[in-house]
Amino acid sequence: MTDRTPTEAEVYSFMQANPIILSPSIIAENIGRSRGAVQNALSTLRARGEVNKLDRGKYRARPGVIDE
Repeated sequence: MTDRTPTEAEVYSFMQANPIILSPSIIAENIGRSRGAVQNALSTLRARGEVNKLDRGKYRARPGVIDE
């Protein structure tokens, strides 16, 4: 199991439930967190290989990563 902060867990869970291309602003609006907090969480999730950055400001949960 990966240890995630509450914000990382919310971001990851939202992305898994919505397997589309998402921006930090869209994620933040839907989970009630600041855009900056979401960007920090995305950076960490990306470093762990759980999220792919497709382009500037465009992210998607990496297929095949299992949420434990």
